[in-house]
Amino acid sequence: MLKKISKCRTFAFDYEIDFFEKNNLALGGSLDNAIVIGENGPLNPEGLRYPDEFVRHKNFGYYWRFVCFGKTK
Repeated sequence: MLKKISKCRTFAFDYEIDFFEKNNLALGGSLDNAIVIGENGPLNPEGLRYPDEFVRHKNFGYYWRFVCFGKTK
């Protein structure tokens, strides 16, 4: 299961980037480790790694919380 979700990246919309930068958030974020979504889809040159990469990334969050805390909420 981990191999299917471990390479999935977090994501943000292009209009959020200025807010992140002004508030010192997402430090170290780049197109290598995050997906930036524009009006017409991902801005990353290579696109998505998987057709369902967004879903896999969310599933990884649930998995991580379960492993660390024994709960998903």
